[in-house]
Amino acid sequence: MASHVTERTVRRPRRVPPAPPVIDGPRVHGSATVMVVDPDDARRARTRNALGNLPARIVCASSRADAFVAASAAPPAVVMVEGSDDPDGAVDFVRRLRQGDPFFVPILIGIESNTGALTAAVNDAGAFRVLPSGATRYELRSAALAGLAAERDRRFLARLGRPWVRSLFAKIERAVPAPVLAALDEKGSELPFDLVMRPGATLRRDAGRSL
Repeated sequence: MASHVTERTVRRPRRVPPAPPVIDGPRVHGSATVMVVDPDDARRARTRNALGNLPARIVCASSRADAFVAASAAPPAVVMVEGSDDPDGAVDFVRRLRQGDPFFVPILIGIESNTGALTAAVNDAGAFRVLPSGATRYELRSAALAGLAAERDRRFLARLGRPWVRSLFAKIERAVPAPVLAALDEKGSELPFDLVMRPGATLRRDAGRSL
């Protein structure tokens, strides 16, 4: 007797759940690089493991010279420099690195005991964060995530100053009625691109609507 396959006996492929997102910090869009500069192998590995599955590529350098060459070839978004052994040298490294890339976010570790280096890191080198020696896993991760978001914001704000961007904003303000823009701001909504393309009569009719 021939066997029949019923709907109950058919095995459907199991759906693989997506990987859980990183939820311990700001959301970062696009690719970015975090560079860890530390001459101590064990300490460098500990920092690398702490950064874990951040939404970024992690690059490690065992010397500042190697880090400078790597950063010149592919500018990182965040640079985490261990300065416990040489606080002044770490600050000077960040200062020289900034001359080639004003957007990257520097995070210095272990220079808190050197008052001169600490002051120079904040006032001259533009340090984003200064972490203590032996910073916890959470401190390292949160600093790196905040640095990625800060670097993204710096580049975004720099783009706002371009002439064509300012011209585009001016065209949008002329094309879209003020009540429509005010309603979008109030609700925190994005600007529908088709609003800019609609004729004036349609825009005036839409101005009274709630978006």
